[in-house]
Amino acid sequence: MLRFGMPACLVLSALFWSCSEPDPVSPDVLEIGFRPQILADDFILERTEALTRRVNPLEKHPANPVLSPQQPWEGQATLPTTVLFDDADQRFKMWYQCRARLSGPRRSRDRWAYAVSDDGIAWERPNLGLASFSGSRRNNLVPYPVSRVLLDSRETDPDRRFKALGDSRFEDDQPTGILVGFSSDGLRWNGRSSSPILTETKGQGTHAGIGDTHAVMGWDERWGRYVAFMRPSRRFRDIGVSHSKDFTDWRLPTPVLTPDPSDPPGTQFCEMAVLRDRGVYWGLLSVYHPNSLMVDVQLAFSRDGIGWRRVGRPHPILTYGLPDQFDSHQLKALNPLLVGDEIRVYYAAENGPHALTPEDANLLTHAVEAAPETPAEQEWVRRGRGFGGLARCRRDGFVSLDSGSSPGFLLTKPFTCRGDRVVVNADASLGELRVEILDVGGRPLEGFAEADADRIRGDSLTHVAGWRGNSDLSSLKGRAIRLRIHMTNSKLYSFACSESGREK
Repeated sequence: MLRFGMPACLVLSALFWSCSEPDPVSPDVLEIGFRPQILADDFILERTEALTRRVNPLEKHPANPVLSPQQPWEGQATLPTTVLFDDADQRFKMWYQCRARLSGPRRSRDRWAYAVSDDGIAWERPNLGLASFSGSRRNNLVPYPVSRVLLDSRETDPDRRFKALGDSRFEDDQPTGILVGFSSDGLRWNGRSSSPILTETKGQGTHAGIGDTHAVMGWDERWGRYVAFMRPSRRFRDIGVSHSKDFTDWRLPTPVLTPDPSDPPGTQFCEMAVLRDRGVYWGLLSVYHPNSLMVDVQLAFSRDGIGWRRVGRPHPILTYGLPDQFDSHQLKALNPLLVGDEIRVYYAAENGPHALTPEDANLLTHAVEAAPETPAEQEWVRRGRGFGGLARCRRDGFVSLDSGSSPGFLLTKPFTCRGDRVVVNADASLGELRVEILDVGGRPLEGFAEADADRIRGDSLTHVAGWRGNSDLSSLKGRAIRLRIHMTNSKLYSFACSESGREK
């Protein structure tokens, strides 16, 4: 059985956020309300038998790549940096980076562009008329390096409805750092900062200043702040967290996730996209392997946004395609989107190796003489092309507890029953599940024992457990109970003590 202990960085959490942990619970009986319980750790679990915790690889969409270079201004790469759904327009919106390879002292030219879609799969390039290319404004270019865009549903000022963190590397005469922008439509960024709010030279020590990748998660009601995950330094790739009360004044990021001795030598973390759902945090971590110059995506998990655990490593949740495919070498995930009953993960993909840096040579992952003077001079960088990809899974589907042909079970810790039914998200197409209800001491309740439990079969996000045809738990409301879920040849993604009509 896999167990996670108390993260040592809870001390860091208290110091960093300067606020207390919300909603303390009884040490004996958990208060979980109606919230589906995620199975990436043992928070709700007392014991498992003959079950395996598994990270489920994301399913790549058959329409991939969903974005490819087509227009002259897009150059050799169209790399998505943000995809979101705008409820006001009922459309998906994408901001992406265009990269043209050049000759001479300047090896590339980067621009930003905008696309829209009704289904998130087929993308249109609207004629915006905002930026000039080759003497014409008939294009979909956005005149600001909006690498990460947030659509802020909390914002009352219409001119700040869209917020962005940009990369000053792509602005002339600016030090490397992060820019902030505000917009009413996500296209015209009149409220942008004139200089970086964080730079790579600000700060002291190993983690000094800011790196060149970042991902804005958005407003986190848990902490009452905007949260972004950034590289704390350009000297080494790992993940830090920063926060802001107003999206303008950001703190230097504090490291929260760093490669450890169990990783292969030289492993580094490029960036991490984050989804908060069901009260927990999922991180899609782009992991750089300098021995192969490739980047895949691994899964991280947190219950507070500070103490992170990697789940299922070293197996990626999103891995590269075959050598002749668009995503054969480098993948960087965007913040996942909830779309109906599925989670969508858009990602930037490249079909060539990562540039070899002097740091890689210092790690002895490659011979020094194999590294040209600058990354842009490396031939594979000039040849590579970039695309937009889409992968997906069911909601709560990143991690499951799986059973084989031998029967297994999980036993929960005691929790207060607040709902009137038990709902399970499970695939029992090849097997079955049965749900048993116990008292705090582990004794089956009359009428809810294993012998009374109806068999759950098939694949559904909202199986309703029953006992001799009865699914009503009204008589147990307010009582401390345990669940014992028996499984054979099944995958269990989550479960909840829910209330009728609240299964989503």
